[in-house]
Amino acid sequence: MCSSDWEKFLSEGKRAVEIVHRRLINRRINGGELRITEFGTDQGRYSSI
Repeated sequence: MCSSDWEKFLSEGKRAVEIVHRRLINRRINGGELRITEFGTDQGRYSSI
């Protein structure tokens, strides 16, 4: 996989996370703030409103 493919893959993943986060909030589920783990992945804190 060349670097431009990798960058595209990462940007698509970030966009997917943003969409899911927004939709959780729209369903009145508190998505909380995303935090990045030591492995570079995101971890949300979810709870009902």
